[in-house]
Amino acid sequence: MYQNEDPGGKHTKLPKYKKNKIRTTKYNKLSFLPLALLAQFKRKYNYYFVGVTLLQSISAFQTAPFGLAVLPLIFVFGVSLIRELIEEIKRGRQDK
Repeated sequence: MYQNEDPGGKHTKLPKYKKNKIRTTKYNKLSFLPLALLAQFKRKYNYYFVGVTLLQSISAFQTAPFGLAVLPLIFVFGVSLIRELIEEIKRGRQDK
């Protein structure tokens, strides 16, 4: 007697279950940029760069052209996002 055989002798189909696959990645292709930028604000030093950039946009506090004042913010966020992307790619490769 087989477990998957009915009394008429015909085999019944096994139920389909979801795959039991573990993923360690944090993001997918669509969610990477918004979620990674949101994660940047968990670090307190990024508030400093945003604050300095906002102060530089006010003409009374402006010491340099606004485009030049935005460069540190872009640099810090860019380096952090690139680092996060590299780590995410490594996690994705380990999952396979």
